[in-house]
Amino acid sequence: MGVVRGIPAEWSDEEVTENINLPVGCGPILKIRRMRRRIITSNGSEFKPTETVVLTFDGQILPKRIFICYTSLPVDLYIFPTIQCYNCCRFGHVKSLCRSKPKCFKCGQDHSADQCSILEEDAYCCLCQGSHFATSKRCLEFDRQKAIKESMAKSCISYAEASKIHAPISKISYADALLSSSNVGASTISTPQNEQSHKQSLSNSYKKTFFSNLNLFLNFPKVMTEIHNNN
Repeated sequence: MGVVRGIPAEWSDEEVTENINLPVGCGPILKIRRMRRRIITSNGSEFKPTETVVLTFDGQILPKRIFICYTSLPVDLYIFPTIQCYNCCRFGHVKSLCRSKPKCFKCGQDHSADQCSILEEDAYCCLCQGSHFATSKRCLEFDRQKAIKESMAKSCISYAEASKIHAPISKISYADALLSSSNVGASTISTPQNEQSHKQSLSNSYKKTFFSNLNLFLNFPKVMTEIHNNN
């Protein structure tokens, strides 16, 4: 799927198809979708067509450009938008089409966010257990879902296949992660006392090995004599 800009907004899908010339080696166009922009008016809101269209090509080869009325128009890779439901906090659908039970995106409890008065500084994300709203763009799960959409577009694979590439977010809180990293860092910090203790340990180990081998060497004739007498 490719995005093409600069196509007259008043053209119908049939007119777009009739005036497009594709480069050699590119598959035919299967579908044309006109992008629309929401306009707020005094009578409410309405969607007006723009000069941007999304073209679905047959095959896995995306042309770099197409030609319309002796004009060369570049084709960009189309990446599906990351859509999140404000009712259940899941991705892939919107609130008006949700059939799941409500999950508050502010505190993570089983109620609607409209009934919750928690501020964002006291928020709890039910997706990654971070200290933010579940609808925040800072959420780790949002980054994962965005990466999945990019893999789907670039590799021409399904959502199930792309989700296997990007592992699920681990359910560990930010506080636990920071505490764990602090403990690891503290155990590996090199101090003068630690270095002196390490050097002393190496010195004692070397002395112990050296004198043990020396005693074995000096007592070797005596040991061999005892073995000979016993035989």
